[in-house]
Order: sequence, then structure tokens, then C-alpha cells
Amino acid sequence: MKGILMKPDMIQATVDLRKTVTRRVVKFRKPPNPKSSLSVMGRVYSVGDMQRELELIDKGIIKISPSIARYQVGETVYIKEAWWQGNSPTYGKHCVVYDSDKQIAWHEGTPFDHPDLQKDFLKKSPLFMPAWAARHFLKITGVSAGRVQEITEAEAIAEGCINTVMSDMWPNFNISIKPASLNYQDLWNSINAKPKPVRVNGIITHYESYPWEEGSRVETYRGKPHYIYGNPFVWVYSFKMIDK
Repeated sequence: MKGILMKPDMIQATVDLRKTVTRRVVKFRKPPNPKSSLSVMGRVYSVGDMQRELELIDKGIIKISPSIARYQVGETVYIKEAWWQGNSPTYGKHCVVYDSDKQIAWHEGTPFDHPDLQKDFLKKSPLFMPAWAARHFLKITGVSAGRVQEITEAEAIAEGCINTVMSDMWPNFNISIKPASLNYQDLWNSINAKPKPVRVNGIITHYESYPWEEGSRVETYRGKPHYIYGNPFVWVYSFKMIDK
């Protein structure tokens, strides 16, 4: 079973049934067969290659097939979150405490209350949460693709974002509403605008980022090429919560 990462506030929005959609970057790679237009294998495109490919997609000459998306309709996935794993005789390795709300779950053994996290547990990254330790499960109900900036106000709300009140009480006493779509833009950049390393055989070859803003370019980050792909294509996954 595959896992899917979410920020703690987006996990809570999913549990509250306010979030029923998530967007993930479509990561194109240079195809091993030059006659094949899209692939998820091989080396990264140059910015020029990527830009030409995206222009063909925008014109409808090339279609992005949902069949190459990571998650498929009907598939069950689990939400990865920060967690603590038991590491003492009382709290064994199949005892889990979820970091966001400190709820404890026993997947094996006899329940005990009030664990000492620092003494009895090891904190684990959400990246390495296995399916057996998860508590939230989703069934994928739809997959499509589009530019991240194509999101509508209603779709931003389905992503779990809300309208927020912005106030400037001094000296002008101004009050305004920041729409959910702008809050989603902030959420997107907080996850995708930062340089992320790409490794080949364990060695960092370059960095990638996928900010909200338009424009593709190459910069240098920590001595390596940094490929920036603005307003990227995204997979749009709709889902519903299900029992384990």
C-alpha cells in the first residue's frame, strides 16, 4: 500500500471532511525512447526541453494520461504523519504515538497509559511511516491533471483551505478577507517552492522546485543546478476517507 504525505493541518482538515482533494506535482523526466513524449523514468529535462513539452501540453497536442499518475482511481492509500515508535520493554516497537495530537495506538501488546515520549519512544519522520502504523486511510475517487494556477475558489476550499479575516487595527482599522485560493497559494509554496535534492545512486545531482509563480529557469543552489518550474502541471486527486 502506498502512503501520501500531508501537513498536520491538512490531515485534520481531511479528518474533518473539509479536505477531499489534493494536488501533487507532475514530475516529467526525459524519456528513454525519444519517440515517447512523456515518461516518469530517466534523467531530468533541461528547462528548454521542459518548456517546449509544456507548450505542447497547453496546446492539447500532447495529453497527460492519468495512467502514469502515482495514485489510481480505486486505490487505497494511507496518510503519512509524524509519529513516535515504542522503544522500551513496556512500549514495544508496535506501539505508536501520533505527534500531532499525542494519541496512542497499540498494534500489538497490552495497552498502557501516559507514556514518556522522551524515555520510551523514538521520534520518526513521516517519510518513513509504514502502512501498519497509519491510522487514516483514503480511497482515490478521481485523477486528472492541470496547471496549479487553474485552481478555483471552490476547489481551494475542497483542498481544505478557508477564507481568513485580515485586520489592520491601527491606524486605519481596515478589515479584509483573504480568500481560500490565496491561502492555498501560500500552502503550495510552503511545500513546493523550496529547493529539494534529487539523488542518483545516493548522490545529489541537482535540486528542483515547483513554485506557484510563472516562469522556468536554472539557478545554482549549494553548488548544484537548481531547476525551477513555475506554475507546474499537477495531478488532481479526489478521495474519500475509509476505515482501515
